[in-house]
Amino acid sequence: MKIEANRLGATSEVEVHAATYSTRYQWVEPGLARMERLHQWGEQPTAIIDVIGQYWGLGFTQFESGLVAFGRRGQKIQVSGEKCIFIPPYSIFESHIGGGSRKMHWIAFISLEKPPEDLPKKPIIFDFPKSGLPKSFQDVFEIIRNAVNVVEIGKEEEVSAVALKTKSYLDIHYADEMPIQEIANQLKFSHAVMDRAFKKCFGISPVAYRARIRTLNAAFVMTLGGKSVSEAAMQMGFSSLDHFTRQFRRFVSARPMDYLASLKGTR
Repeated sequence: MKIEANRLGATSEVEVHAATYSTRYQWVEPGLARMERLHQWGEQPTAIIDVIGQYWGLGFTQFESGLVAFGRRGQKIQVSGEKCIFIPPYSIFESHIGGGSRKMHWIAFISLEKPPEDLPKKPIIFDFPKSGLPKSFQDVFEIIRNAVNVVEIGKEEEVSAVALKTKSYLDIHYADEMPIQEIANQLKFSHAVMDRAFKKCFGISPVAYRARIRTLNAAFVMTLGGKSVSEAAMQMGFSSLDHFTRQFRRFVSARPMDYLASLKGTR
């Protein structure tokens, strides 16, 4: 399935405000948007399985020591200082956030355009480039290609052909109205085997993974594609607006109508 982003004009901005973050979007050039976010973390430490939908992004931030670590292969990868993170489409990663009600400011460049084949296929973190922030697609690609001190941060606890095949199927067919049991049958796995393998590898179930892709892609087309709540829900395969609203509040920390109202207030 392909989604499109066309809401913003060449110089216009869109702002999004939710309970724990505020975000501003602006086009850098056609197909490439700059996203600037201020995120407020709570008092208690927390672990989050993050999922990225059809889009990809290159983020820049200053990591405060002890604030963020990434879980991979049974270890926590601690990060600090000025760093870049490249997140390819349909990535899964686990973030461990330290408590203390701290804020984090970061800038990312995001796109729905297919990234070049030579770029990494898994999430990575690396040192902030001497060239500074990018101003174009070409700048973004060169920063990634010239990355220094690269560390993989994608969530992958146990390599599994079953889990990888399941994920590849969901990445393409996430909007299809097909029960997970039928997907297992389609892939010639038992439901139990497929569910267990996926959880062991990625830390979440196939059902949860699909729900997050649908929800985050819906938020994306509402933000940059100009879709209404009902249009976004239908396009992403939600069977009802009530179900969409529950998932949206869970993963985006806002009701869809409030989120859309926030966008309309900044057009």
